[in-house]
Amino acid sequence: IGFFFGTSTAEAFPLLCQIENMLKEKKTSLENYISPKSNPSFLVETMKEFFPIKGVTTTITTACSSAAAAIAEGFYAIHSGMLKACFVGGFDILKPITICGFNALQILDHQ
Repeated sequence: IGFFFGTSTAEAFPLLCQIENMLKEKKTSLENYISPKSNPSFLVETMKEFFPIKGVTTTITTACSSAAAAIAEGFYAIHSGMLKACFVGGFDILKPITICGFNALQILDHQ
């Protein structure tokens, strides 16, 4: 059984906050600032631990198409016979960085 999930920003916002703190403190290394939760794969790995299943784990980060790409990857994995079943889907966290991205794409309704 595989896990195929898509995300665009995942936990990018905490990472940006960590970088901002690093710059305020005039540090030159992110070593003490990066949390494992900043990794887009963190949630998928956590889900994989929750469901005691050993199989393929993939996190796809292709902006708005991430969930669709994850569903397609799961389909192809089953169709090819590589896997018998998959958990597929997408997730994102609506934070200021996400809103700014949608604004940059000019797809927000400001009314």
